Amino acid sequence: MSAISDSLLFLITLRKTMCEFIDNSKISDIDKAKGKNFIMNEGSDYEILTLAVRGQRPTEKYNIVEEKKLFEDIKNCVSKNSETFNKLLSEKVAKDFAKDLTPLSEYGLTSCVPIMNFIIEQQVWGNVQKAARAERWKGVDAGIAKLRATNDMYAKNKKFSKQVGGALLAAMIAYAAYKIYKNKFSAAAKACKGKTGPEKTLCMNNFKVAAIKAQIAQLKSGSSGCNSSKDPVKCKAVILAKIKKLEGKLK
Repeated sequence: MSAISDSLLFLITLRKTMCEFIDNSKISDIDKAKGKNFIMNEGSDYEILTLAVRGQRPTEKYNIVEEKKLFEDIKNCVSKNSETFNKLLSEKVAKDFAKDLTPLSEYGLTSCVPIMNFIIEQQVWGNVQKAARAERWKGVDAGIAKLRATNDMYAKNKKFSKQVGGALLAAMIAYAAYKIYKNKFSAAAKACKGKTGPEKTLCMNNFKVAAIKAQIAQLKSGSSGCNSSKDPVKCKAVILAKIKKLEGKLK
């Protein structure tokens, strides 16, 4: 389950980071809106990964064989450059990243927001019996069919592909920082157990502040890697915006 949840977290982080790259691009607001809609709501995981890794949209919307290759390319890159990525992502996150990253499509899942929301809704409210599960996946298949039928002219634009091509490293840095935040904050439940009222609130807040500070520190440390990315200026701008947002939570 950890591999699935971590892969989902990475892909969602990648989609959001690509949207932030679009926001930092010199294109019209209308084109920005179209691009971000494609990234979050229309693009398959295969399309999103191809855009991020290769800087272009694939001719197919789905290709599990090629999608696996993209994941392996990223994992191999992290493994072969372990010394560098241990500094950018932290040693533990880099090791887990290279080992556990896996295509969600192998499990019938996706990071595409509309389909993911549908799956979550069905898991929360749907009957867990076999017949209900069959109905759930029938709905997912219908959603996928709808995505296949989407004709998004903006996503085919070469300018758009170029704008998001440097987002992968920024997403990896943001993913690592959030993992560190989660690991730090997870200790709060045990440490604050038995406390109640204001005392428990203070205890939880202290752990949360420490976790956010650790997340910020990792973002600052990882941002040095932006110099070797396809677009160091946007990479640094996106990471800086994330840092400022987190610093705002500490005030």
